[in-house]
Amino acid sequence: MTIAILLAAGGSERLGQPKQLIDWNGQPLVVHTALELASAGCSDIVVVTGAYGEKVRAAFDRVTLSSDIHFADNPDWSQGQATSLHCGVNHVLRACVGEAPVLISLCDQPLIGASYFHRLVDVVNDSDIDVAATRYDRGAGVPACFRRTALRTLSVQRGDIGACKWIRQLPADRVRLFTHPDALLDIDTPADYEALSEARATHR
Repeated sequence: MTIAILLAAGGSERLGQPKQLIDWNGQPLVVHTALELASAGCSDIVVVTGAYGEKVRAAFDRVTLSSDIHFADNPDWSQGQATSLHCGVNHVLRACVGEAPVLISLCDQPLIGASYFHRLVDVVNDSDIDVAATRYDRGAGVPACFRRTALRTLSVQRGDIGACKWIRQLPADRVRLFTHPDALLDIDTPADYEALSEARATHR
């Protein structure tokens, strides 16, 4: 069993429309990502909402998932993604019992799918590390899977501390990084969406 946190609270200013709701394979982007998380074996998915909370919630009314969907509203979403991370983690620690690992994902990396999510979870389950994360030029980031004990320790942090800084605070031998070729392909502008739509055709 795995718990997922899906960060979907942003205002999408540069895109000019809610990125969470743009079409991807016939589904709103946030629903597409949730479906991939469900396919990776996530029993519960906590969707962190913000700018378009009501519309994001409504998008899930039209789809059936194998996972239980929960919503955590972040009233401070405009202050940055770190606030959504804290919101989602605190929701999990309050509401989701047990010691299942927690997978954290963005909603705007549509070329990252279930197989990669599953890989991160398996590494945490099958080893003694605290987190399996994605490697970027600037350091570690999400998607990342955390052992619950690590999340409890990191959740006491305050301020604008995102996943990258959280992971850097862990001992190096407790972290394993993985490279995904499409991790940098996210959707922030109309040009990004067009380029990713073209890239999608090559993934079929």
